[in-house]
Amino acid sequence: RQSDVPREYRANFLHLYLDIGWFGILSGSAINFLAVYAARLGASALQIGLIGAASAVVSLLIAIPSGRWVENRNTGLAVFWSSVFYRLGYALWIPLPWLFGAQGQIVALIVITFLMAIPLTPLGVGFNALFAEAVPSEYRAHVAGIRNIVLSVAFIASSLISGAILESVAFPTGYQIVFGIGFFGAAMSSLHLFYVRPLKKDRAPLRPDLSADSASQADSPRGLSSSLRLDVLRGPFGKIVVVMLFFHLAHYIATPIYPLYN
Repeated sequence: RQSDVPREYRANFLHLYLDIGWFGILSGSAINFLAVYAARLGASALQIGLIGAASAVVSLLIAIPSGRWVENRNTGLAVFWSSVFYRLGYALWIPLPWLFGAQGQIVALIVITFLMAIPLTPLGVGFNALFAEAVPSEYRAHVAGIRNIVLSVAFIASSLISGAILESVAFPTGYQIVFGIGFFGAAMSSLHLFYVRPLKKDRAPLRPDLSADSASQADSPRGLSSSLRLDVLRGPFGKIVVVMLFFHLAHYIATPIYPLYN
């Protein structure tokens, strides 16, 4: 119960709930209908796949450098500014119909999505660290559970509302409205991230497995290799990683097809 949570933690918890609620609105509106909009413009399955794959490609390339960048900065500010630069990209979706034809918009969406993925990577890395620093370990399951509930409710509500807007407003204006709703949700989510404050007594390093000596070696090829922790793949966890690799491959390989047929 919220009344059982110590007063000094309540502000962080509230802002984490509001952050994910506004993110749910973003997810149910702009993110949810981006591929559908691209399909309406005449995008091919390959082009829709490029829009979806941009974030994963960039994350694969810069995840470890992003972790180092976050590690050497104030976690809260790093997460906030990463979210700001990432979510500014949603505002760029809104004027595209006024600036380009159908194929020009598709190319612009691919480029913008790719550029947005650059600040998204440190945001993803940093938020995990910020959550650990801002929520005491005994409350993390409680906070994560409520965040999941809030996300689901916000996603469902914003998806239904966005669908109703798209049914009643002419193309492409309806999508511009939906993208505007998403950008507003993104901005409000970033605002609440700004007010999440790490708790000093619960502050944990981003990579607790690395000592000060080993962290200083991270710039060398050997240090980079050790930071990847490839040794965990030799145990039972390696089998889980392989299974999850094929699961996600099978799960996502059909993703670009759905908007075309729907």
